[in-house]
Amino acid sequence: MKKFIFILMLVLLSVSVAATSPSNFVLGDLVVVNQTKLDNMYYLSNSVSLLSDVKGDVYAVSSYFNSESVVDEDLSVLSGDADIYGVVGGDARIMSGDLFLGGFVFGDLVAFVSKYDSSKETHIGDNSYLNSDYVILKGKYDGDVYIKANVVYVDALVSGDLFVDSSRLDVANSSLLLGDVELTDNLDLNESLVEGGVSYVARKDWGENYKGISFSVGDWLLALATIFITGLAFLLIGRDYSMRVDVTLSRRPFYSFMLGLGTLILMPLVAIVLLMTVVGSILGFIVLALYVAMLLLSASIGAWYMGNLFLSMFNMAAYKYLKLGVGCVLFMFILLIPILGPLVVVVTSIIGLGAFFRNFYGRDKPKPKRRKNNASKKVVSKNSKKSGKTISKKKSGKSRGSKKK
Repeated sequence: MKKFIFILMLVLLSVSVAATSPSNFVLGDLVVVNQTKLDNMYYLSNSVSLLSDVKGDVYAVSSYFNSESVVDEDLSVLSGDADIYGVVGGDARIMSGDLFLGGFVFGDLVAFVSKYDSSKETHIGDNSYLNSDYVILKGKYDGDVYIKANVVYVDALVSGDLFVDSSRLDVANSSLLLGDVELTDNLDLNESLVEGGVSYVARKDWGENYKGISFSVGDWLLALATIFITGLAFLLIGRDYSMRVDVTLSRRPFYSFMLGLGTLILMPLVAIVLLMTVVGSILGFIVLALYVAMLLLSASIGAWYMGNLFLSMFNMAAYKYLKLGVGCVLFMFILLIPILGPLVVVVTSIIGLGAFFRNFYGRDKPKPKRRKNNASKKVVSKNSKKSGKTISKKKSGKSRGSKKK
């Protein structure tokens, strides 16, 4: 019965995805959208072309993505290459190979791409965060612009501040930089093109500014609260189950890691296979939604495990809520350490995932507490005394009866 409770909890965690109408999910080898959509849309295809407006968010996973329409809300794309000529009413988050952006983005632009190219018609209404090998910055940028790339070419109007970390920077004379400019100390700039101030930072220290791009204080606190609340729900809903998971974490960390790694790989593969079939497509999206929920829950269990390891050094590992709280804080601080931090977080999360699934088909129960030998000896001695007294009374009674006779 408790297994069904946990499944229900995972479904509730992923309800925003699983509850979406199946008509909003579009699968196929070649998807061409030529009718207006009134809700959020999800696309999984080899090629996606948006030729008509979408009145909600758009999420696309494809080998090639093209947009020539208006997306009223946010646009999130994971693709091989992407061309965006239309309008995005919210934020645009792109992870792709080559990206050409020739349209209007009202919100933030976040691009992790191999090459970023733009045109004079490009217009970004808020901040831009560009991480690429090669950046060609053209058009109009109303907010701050953060660039981390090998080669950067700027021929644009930047109303906010400009931050550049690059091996090479070329700025056209037609550029207009209205805010402050911060460069790494290996770069040169014609300061007459800048209306604000120009400062140079050692390249090894420039990452302090760039960290704020992807992981601000608000994002840090939100992630901390999300992991803690998810873990707290797990501890409250499944008290007995969480005790068995705790035992598995302490007794079988390597086994849990291998099981979690297998689950991490196999679960999305199963979902993709289901998505390729007409009958199983809905089930495939449910599996993907559960997969996302499981990743969140595994992070909470991993933080709990980390708190257990830390508090055990102070003999305070018995307090499970304290373990969760301390573990979440450690989890988020370790995440800020370059390279090693994310690796530790991923490993502990995989261990948490494996420990959770381990108790679906087997149980690791805590060892029963042994009674103290002294107490058992006292009980035995009391019983022996009582039995001795009753035996002596019976013997004395028999002897008296024999005398009377």
